[in-house]
Amino acid sequence: MNIQDYISSGIIESHVLGLTSPAEDAELTRMSEQHPEVREALREAEEALVSYGLLHSKTPPASAKGKIFKTLVDDGQIHPDEKAPPLRSSKTALLRTIAVAASVLFLATVGFHLIRMGDFRRQIRQLEQEKAALIAQNETFMAQIQGARHEMKVVGDPAFTSVVLSGVAGHDNSRAVVYWNTASQAVYLKPTDLPALPQDKQYQLWGIVDGQPVNAGTYDSAVGDQALLQMLSIENADMFAITIEPTGGSDQPTLDQMVVAGKP
Repeated sequence: MNIQDYISSGIIESHVLGLTSPAEDAELTRMSEQHPEVREALREAEEALVSYGLLHSKTPPASAKGKIFKTLVDDGQIHPDEKAPPLRSSKTALLRTIAVAASVLFLATVGFHLIRMGDFRRQIRQLEQEKAALIAQNETFMAQIQGARHEMKVVGDPAFTSVVLSGVAGHDNSRAVVYWNTASQAVYLKPTDLPALPQDKQYQLWGIVDGQPVNAGTYDSAVGDQALLQMLSIENADMFAITIEPTGGSDQPTLDQMVVAGKP
């Protein structure tokens, strides 16, 4: 369970107001014992309830006594000729009535503010999630920019020779481009038009050197056709080719699984 989501759910505010079930109370107790963040949020909610009560507590106005007395007369609880409630029990009932009414008003007011506090917490949590998503998007965007800059550097470097690999029979629409630096032997691959493969298969690049295939590395088709991939270095290649191999690559190319090939 995500602790911040639990705190923002409103369960703590409901517990402070006595609106939770025994099962919810037990769960909150367990969570507060295990997680300091929950314990701190519970403490803050309890302090907010007490502080609000102290801040908004008021002495009833003098006119309140007459209004309450009239209400008791109208309800038949005392005789209209009496100047005040005659019995201590009546005073106790009166005070109890006032206390209950004040408590209801107090809890309703505080409850509103605690619920609003829960809403604010949820909004803050949502903003934090949106901020994290924006940061992730920005990081992805920056990575794409860096990748594009690197590709421009390779493609625009006159030391690199571009080798177009065209589709062989049965793969007429497939295509890829190899950028090969004959001085440093660096090899980059741009798989412009190679179909996606199942998870147990990978494309493998080969350099043909003196008639023998030399492994230049594998790549997962899931990277897409816009990536520029750095492969293994190849020296004195007469040809480049790509085959479909089991995941992890092969020691020798599977010739009947050749997809594209081309010469410098």
